Amino acid sequence: MQANGYIKKVQKKKVSEEIMEQLARLIREGVWQAGEKLPSEKELEEMFGVSRTSVREALTGLAAIGAIEMRQGGGHFVRQVHMERYINPLTVSLLANRESILQLLELRRIIEVEAAALAAERARPEDLQRMEEALDSMEREVRADKVAHEWDFQFHMALVESTGNPLLVKVIQNVADLLTRVLEQTRTHTRSIPGQPLEVVEEHRRIFQAIKAGEGERARRYMREHLDNVQQKLL
Repeated sequence: MQANGYIKKVQKKKVSEEIMEQLARLIREGVWQAGEKLPSEKELEEMFGVSRTSVREALTGLAAIGAIEMRQGGGHFVRQVHMERYINPLTVSLLANRESILQLLELRRIIEVEAAALAAERARPEDLQRMEEALDSMEREVRADKVAHEWDFQFHMALVESTGNPLLVKVIQNVADLLTRVLEQTRTHTRSIPGQPLEVVEEHRRIFQAIKAGEGERARRYMREHLDNVQQKLL
């Protein structure tokens, strides 16, 4: 099938990310069927108006999530698998934005690990109430088989606000959009694994209980373990 009419020139994001997302969408929509050969790297280079390097990075990404396969000397072919599983937009976005996600996790470790310890020292009764309400809402949604990422964000936001440091709050607010998307990606992934969503809730409850007990070192340790688990689940 000819795909020229479906291709849009790349204008934003990292070039290879945009190419990968467009190719994944075309496969998902059936422009290229399972078992069908993709255009050559040179043809894709001309279609997108980009360099060969960017095309290769995008193809490597699609191969990494199992959407396509490379046959020696024969080019790239759409794999004979359930495409909706392998090229879910969240999965593609996750892989395409790997670098920014790692940077976000690094920032969260720098801020939230120490924020948890400060919260154990400074949290007021109303702060503890907000955190507990967010946790309870998170658990209710998880038990109803919902993603619950918004309550996840609300918990972390309440924790940082409980430090009483407006600069820490401002930093988290500045990355709120990216953080919310990453939380959604993480929870969408873990929801398909039996027991994982409730395990994540329990990780948050351990952090909260340490803060409520005023045990800063324990809160710091549990937050670090939680963020390590987030990275493991994502990557």
